Amino acid sequence: MHVGARGSYSWGGVTGILPAALAANSEIFQFRFVHASFLCLLRSVRICAAVTTTAFAAGVPIGLEMRNALAWTGQGTGGTRITWGTDDAKKRASFGTTVLGANDVAIATTAALGAGTKTLNGVACAHIIAQPGTLVTAFVPPGTVLWQRDTAEEYPFLYENQQGFVIRSVEVPGTGTWKCAVHVEWSEIDPAAVSGW
Repeated sequence: MHVGARGSYSWGGVTGILPAALAANSEIFQFRFVHASFLCLLRSVRICAAVTTTAFAAGVPIGLEMRNALAWTGQGTGGTRITWGTDDAKKRASFGTTVLGANDVAIATTAALGAGTKTLNGVACAHIIAQPGTLVTAFVPPGTVLWQRDTAEEYPFLYENQQGFVIRSVEVPGTGTWKCAVHVEWSEIDPAAVSGW
């Protein structure tokens, strides 16, 4: 797709060391799009996760989900919150600077993120489970696709002003520590570019 005056972007980040005993449905990543004139076309979300300093005890599998968010009027809190420089995340130098708001993309450090003010969809749009490692090892392999727009014919997620998605830790064993990396690709487009969809 020709992106016109806007551009296509890619960002990756990693959590701090997270405790296994996060509460169910703890948000560990937030992606909020706030712009009244453009749309955000989500292209892919990839993740990986690994045990860090303390192995997991036997127990429930690791469950991670992606869930869309609407009416996102209050920014979340906590974690590492991203501010964007002029050339950050661009896939081509001539693209416009991302219109993502300062601090509207966030990844957890050592605890869950504060939710902010938004309405999560009633069901997840993607979900994976993985067997927890009883050794210091990866349990979600690098490059695992949580969601991806696979072909030109597949309809992508299109986020409008005050919309986005979160990644939540649905369930983890009661002991152990871990880290999770997230890679997101998106394009920012003029609504006229998709008026015929």
